[in-house]
This record gives sequence, structure tokens and C-alpha cells, in this order.
Amino acid sequence: MERCMKKLVDDIPVSYRQEIGDGYYVSITTGFYCIDIRKFFIPHGKTEIVATRRGLALRLGEWANLRKIMVAIDNSHPTLATAMSCCSMMTT
Repeated sequence: MERCMKKLVDDIPVSYRQEIGDGYYVSITTGFYCIDIRKFFIPHGKTEIVATRRGLALRLGEWANLRKIMVAIDNSHPTLATAMSCCSMMTT
């Protein structure tokens, strides 16, 4: 992902998307200088996934700050690495 961010800054075409769980994806796309986090779904009668309208877009600097905070949290609370997502326990 960090390589994709560098490509984005260097104006090299990039299209990156990775699922982080429960239908949520992190995306980096040429032309948008941000890290996009949103839920995707498959519309009724379709076969391709589509992004929801709601999501979170973090500027590259904001993403860098969040990564630093995540490292500090991981170091301070190593038991969180084995925690189960509450989303995976919910039913619709």
C-alpha cells in the first residue's frame, strides 16, 4: 500500500483496493490524493461490487498520522491483535 501511495504522489497511474473485512475496502486511485475507506456491496441482480456513497477519505498526511497512532495502540495493547470485529458478530 505504501508503494501505491508513492506512485500516487509521483503521478504514476495506480489502482489499488484491498478488503479489510466485512465488505469494507481501502482504495487508492489515480487522480484522488487520498486513502478511501468504504463499504462495497453487490446490487441485486448484478455480479460486480459497487462502492456505497458513504465512506471515509483521508488525505495522505492524515493517513500517515493515523498509521503512527495505530502503531502506538498496537504497542500499548497487544491483546487487541486477537480481538474479534463486532461487525462479524452482527446479523442483518
